Parts: sequence; structure tokens; C-alpha cells
Amino acid sequence: MGFTCPLCREEWIIMKGLCPDCDRIRFLMSIYDKRIIMDILDRCLVIQKFQENDDYYKDPVSNKWIKKEPVEKNKE
Repeated sequence: MGFTCPLCREEWIIMKGLCPDCDRIRFLMSIYDKRIIMDILDRCLVIQKFQENDDYYKDPVSNKWIKKEPVEKNKE
């Protein structure tokens, strides 16, 4: 793993725990609360991706996106 940022794993770091971009995310989480930041990410990033495709639904228990099983039509 070396000296890469543990969050993005793209930036090289030597004296800090996170790269500047990931440190900003961590700072916002300390101000607004982790749940609020995760909710914003879900609404702005994840949900838009799945809204384009009706093949997914959000499970209320696990709060995860799950692919719908294909519905078989009765052949009469």
C-alpha cells in the first residue's frame, strides 16, 4: 500500500493522514455529521444514477440499492 491516501488511494502522502481533497471531506463530516454527508452523496450521486434505470430499488432495511429480479410474463 505504501504512502497513499487511505481514502482515495490516488495521492501520495508523507506527513499527513489524508490527501488535501479527502481531508476536506473529513472536515465537512466533522462539521455537518457523517449521516448528513452520506445522505447528500446518496441523493446527489447514487440516486441519480439509479433513477435513470428502473431496474433497481432501495431496500428500506439495509438502505442499499438492489437490482430487481426480472418479471416473467405468463405465456398463455
